[in-house]
Amino acid sequence: MNYDIDLEVKGLFAMYHDPSTGSSFGTYPFPTAGALTQMASSIARIHGAWPCPIHVGVCRPIEFGSHMCNYHGIYRKAGTDNFQFPTTVIVRPVYKVRYRIARRNRDRHLHTPFLGRKDFPASYLGPLRDTTSVCSDLNLEVPQMLRYTFPPEIFGSSFSPSFKDTFCRAGVIAYD
Repeated sequence: MNYDIDLEVKGLFAMYHDPSTGSSFGTYPFPTAGALTQMASSIARIHGAWPCPIHVGVCRPIEFGSHMCNYHGIYRKAGTDNFQFPTTVIVRPVYKVRYRIARRNRDRHLHTPFLGRKDFPASYLGPLRDTTSVCSDLNLEVPQMLRYTFPPEIFGSSFSPSFKDTFCRAGVIAYD
């Protein structure tokens, strides 16, 4: 049985990596479908429940900022502990999201909901609030935006990224 749910999500920072920026770690101006799915999956907790984002409303003007990230991975220079690199992030994002979901396990989280990167946990994820409204003057186009890195229909599937031209009209992005 499918039904729709509406959630509001808010955080201090968000980063939805745009692969076209290469190693410069740039962000899309709004969440990818995969990032929105991750947020709802953290609540769903059941792998059989597939949350599918229908649309998202941007409720605050998009503001970009810089963030320094520490890298401890295997590609660092030999003999060094780590290095820092700058990333472009979205500052204080607020979204209203509508999902189509099969079922939900109430009030349990698989992991902490985050805004693109686990460094940026959601400060609020819950029912819509009357104090938040969509920025109706926001209109953007993102050509070939990453939708998913793994096919959403198959849990545990292999890497198979999909891209699609994505539009923000009157502050709302439709994921169809």
